[in-house]
Amino acid sequence: MKRIIPIAIISLLMASTIAMSSCSNEDLQELVENNETPVTVWTEPFHVNGASVVDVKSYMVSAIPGLSLTENATKANIQLVYSKLGTSEGILYSFSPVDGGLYSVIDTEPSTMMNAVLERLHNSYT
Repeated sequence: MKRIIPIAIISLLMASTIAMSSCSNEDLQELVENNETPVTVWTEPFHVNGASVVDVKSYMVSAIPGLSLTENATKANIQLVYSKLGTSEGILYSFSPVDGGLYSVIDTEPSTMMNAVLERLHNSYT
């Protein structure tokens, strides 16, 4: 009897792991869509290659207000980090230390924004 309880617990843990890993991306997307209200508006970050720090700052103030700004300058690059406090949402801009031109933009959004982002990109670039 003492051996049956640990075996039962291990069996339940293994079964739950298999059940959780058997969900496809479509199943997960369906769960997100059903449980969370999707956001329908997404503002595209500034992404003009070679643009200056001033260009990005002026765009962000007018187009995407409400994000906090952190500036970071090293020998390797200059970075502007715009983030929403208390979340993992944000935009990271990287600039060349040589000419100060924008060369990389990384935008992190919650999964509920996926449909809005895809729709906006499809409408803008097809």
